[in-house]
Amino acid sequence: MFELTHVCCRYLRSGGSSLGYNSDIVINTTPPTVVSVGPKKNVQGAGTVGVGEVINLSVTFDQNVTVYHHNGPTLSTQPYLLLETGSTNRKAYYTSTEGTLVHFVYTVQPGDSAPDLDYVSTAALTIPTGSYIRRSATTPTTDVNPALPSPGESNSLADKAAILVDTTTPKVFRVDASPTDATNAAIRNSASTLTGATKLASGDAVYINVKFNQVSGLVGSLTNRHAFETP
Repeated sequence: MFELTHVCCRYLRSGGSSLGYNSDIVINTTPPTVVSVGPKKNVQGAGTVGVGEVINLSVTFDQNVTVYHHNGPTLSTQPYLLLETGSTNRKAYYTSTEGTLVHFVYTVQPGDSAPDLDYVSTAALTIPTGSYIRRSATTPTTDVNPALPSPGESNSLADKAAILVDTTTPKVFRVDASPTDATNAAIRNSASTLTGATKLASGDAVYINVKFNQVSGLVGSLTNRHAFETP
C-alpha cells in the first residue's frame, strides 16, 4: 500500500511551472450584451410585406452565445422577440444561433400593421423559464443581459431595417375598357376609353384595364389578355 506524500508539477525549462504559464484558461464572468437588432444578413430585405410572408431577424451580442430550450411540441419554451405589429403584437421565435448572432422568425398574420417594423420595448427579448441564452463556454453559466436598444433609436430594428407591414386588402379603384393593347403603360395612358356608345364589330379586340388603390400583382395567369394598373 502506498501513501501519496507529495504532488509533482510539470516543469518547463523555457519558463515557469505555474498554472497561468502552462494553460490558456481565461475567466470571464461579463454577461454578453446586445449590440443591435436587424434583418438577417443575406436573407431579409427591406420593403413592404403582407399576410403569410416570413420575416427573418437577428440579435447581435458582443460575445459568442449559446441558446438552450426544450424541444417540446409547442413554441412556449423558445426565446422570442415581441414585435410592435398594431392591435396585436406578434412574437418572432428563436430559430438558430451563429456565434454572436441569435436568429428569429415571424410570419405576418391578417390584421398586422407596422409602418417601420420594430419591437415593443427594451424588454422585448423574452427567455422563458427553463431556457437560456448564455455566453458560450464548455459549460455555459453566464446569462446574457437581454436589454435591447430603445425602439426607434440607434441599433434598433427600425434603425437597421425598413420593413413595412401592410395586410390591408387592395381594392379596385377603377375599371375601364380600351380598344388598344393596355399591357404597355405608355400605350395604356394614351389609349382612348370605350364608352357605352362605342360600336364594336365582330373580331374587334377590347382590353379591360383594372386599377387598384395599392401596388398589386397577379398570381397565376388569365386565359385572355389583361392589364393591371396601380398607383
